[in-house]
Amino acid sequence: MPVWREEKLCCDVLVIGGGDAGLRAAIAAKLCDTDVLLVTKMKVGSTSNTYISKAVMASIGWGPPDDNARIHMVDTVSGGRFYTIHAKVVVLATGGYAQIYLNTNNVPGINGDGQALAYDVGVPLKDMEFVQFYPTATGKRGSRLLLYERMLAQPGVVLRDAQDEDILRSYGIDDATKVTRDRLAQVIYEEMNPTKSTNQEIFMGRKALPEQKATQLTSLLPSRWWKGQKVFKVAPTAHFCMGGIVTDPSGETSLMGLFAVGEATAGVHGANRLGGNALAEIFSLGAWVGKKAALRA
Repeated sequence: MPVWREEKLCCDVLVIGGGDAGLRAAIAAKLCDTDVLLVTKMKVGSTSNTYISKAVMASIGWGPPDDNARIHMVDTVSGGRFYTIHAKVVVLATGGYAQIYLNTNNVPGINGDGQALAYDVGVPLKDMEFVQFYPTATGKRGSRLLLYERMLAQPGVVLRDAQDEDILRSYGIDDATKVTRDRLAQVIYEEMNPTKSTNQEIFMGRKALPEQKATQLTSLLPSRWWKGQKVFKVAPTAHFCMGGIVTDPSGETSLMGLFAVGEATAGVHGANRLGGNALAEIFSLGAWVGKKAALRA
């Protein structure tokens, strides 16, 4: 039989999620002289995989074929330790849910855990269909963004189809630097649409990109560019979730004592986030919600 033991922890404010929103909320709550505990299934402040996210995926068939839900449970409880946490206030800062899509550049583990927890206790969710897709991603499952805002502004960089035609011109887009993420993602998807007889792959061609310009853009270019690959297949990838948990202006949900912040919440960005606003949101609102949670505790 598995051997495990349960331990009890108590705190004023429990923050669930070790990303920037959770960290900022925890710091703000601590500055209000409250006892704060932060828990996360991912390494704090890191983007790496963790044991828990691997196990959850393995238990639904994403891992090795000899792994399953029973093995997952045995691995979890054998020689392990369970914690029962009593908190006056809980802050959900678990991020979005882009990992439910086949293509995403989000780190493993961003599966909508906070939204699911809120829903299970009767807290409403809103605008879950509002998902931003970054238009030009490459790599396995769209994990690497090719920043079109910078790249398509360079001489010799063009989005082309399999017939080497400039796809933007056919949609009346003359200035690629002014097209929004959602519009460009729609254009590329329309060209790739499997329901159309003309569906095809889309490529970002950089054959004519001057070497001097490439040197200036080193941090934005895939390593394969320097090995001779000048054309990259691109496709939209799930990037940011605007929908999520409904809160009031203080970050508190309809369940007293339960707060949420960051990409786990709905309403901050409307139907489509502007580029660069994610960090502004998590640092400013993380501090705000952390303080409000401490006052509630």
